[in-house]
Amino acid sequence: MSRVEADETTTYVKASCLCQSNQFLIAFLTSTLPQASHYCHCSICRHTTGQMGTDGAVASNAPLALVENGAPKDLADLSNLSRYNASPSLTRYFCKTCGAHMIFKLQTNSGQVVWGATTGCLERTKGIVQLRYHVHLNSTKDGGFSNHYRSVNGVELPRYAEWGKGALLPPDWKDDDLLLLQKKFENEIHAHCCCKKISFRITRPTQEASKEQSNWWLIPGEDDPNYPTGHKPPRFFAAHCFCTSCRLSHGSTVSNCVLIPRTNIFTQDGKNITLSTDRPSNLTQYCSSPNTYREFCSTCGASAFWWTLQKDNSIVPVDENSSEPVYISVSAGLLSEEEGGALLESWVSWSEILGYPEDALDQSVVEAIQEGVMGKVDRKAS
Repeated sequence: MSRVEADETTTYVKASCLCQSNQFLIAFLTSTLPQASHYCHCSICRHTTGQMGTDGAVASNAPLALVENGAPKDLADLSNLSRYNASPSLTRYFCKTCGAHMIFKLQTNSGQVVWGATTGCLERTKGIVQLRYHVHLNSTKDGGFSNHYRSVNGVELPRYAEWGKGALLPPDWKDDDLLLLQKKFENEIHAHCCCKKISFRITRPTQEASKEQSNWWLIPGEDDPNYPTGHKPPRFFAAHCFCTSCRLSHGSTVSNCVLIPRTNIFTQDGKNITLSTDRPSNLTQYCSSPNTYREFCSTCGASAFWWTLQKDNSIVPVDENSSEPVYISVSAGLLSEEEGGALLESWVSWSEILGYPEDALDQSVVEAIQEGVMGKVDRKAS
């Protein structure tokens, strides 16, 4: 392995994935901490990870081999990571076994190579990275996750239409064409990963099904004068999760998912999706706990599905007579922003209850998103 030099000016943070096949040390220049980071909402980031956006931390060099004592000196072995060229200048690395996005490598316009790590795979983020602004909101059509992640420690996060210090967008901004898109795709919405080797469509739940008390994860339609059409259609239940399993399998500090009945998910040939038999090609499956599975794209690494056949799980019902799930947790970042906006407000109802907030790396992030989801944000100017 190549050798690197280290001294007291460097801070090391462990990075790992859910299956623990990959464990590295990420080096940061201590003088730069906490780093000012951004949350990217571009279509590539959302559809490559399956999440509603990405944030990361820039390292001082390539990932380093894990050592028990002392400073690391060897570069890490990345052979258990798959590579995906998300753009001509950006390469993402994700675990071949569990799908966790862990590392990225960026080549700047000047030819410099910059390494970094996803914040979700880091052992700690407090004092290491601090979110400062949102970028590429034009891509979302409706502001996306920035509507739920509006501030940090009471300071409002600037919202940039594109990259860097360009045009700022106001809170609750929406694209002029959003209403037309929502009407056009009122009954069906498409979803896909970045490389589009995972592609499917979702149909809207019926009003009858959503009114059944046993289907609490379906939200009935209702008259709403504040809604563009005057009536909110039936929607799916969606939530943000901080659990360690989601974080380490996605590489994201917070995961975003939509619970959808399998009978509302169709492959491109018009058949209901099946995950136990006759599985879609290019899906890699990882068993994260007994009878519980996570699925991701083998090519670009996008997180796609979580599902379980575990009878005593506390989340979704299970059909004991079937090897297929009744409900599938679909990664929200896969759904087409071009057909309803990245926040998916015409298709989902976001829960005010956050999943496993006690597992979060930084409780200030939990507080910020809780306030954003509930719409109770007392923000200061940045």
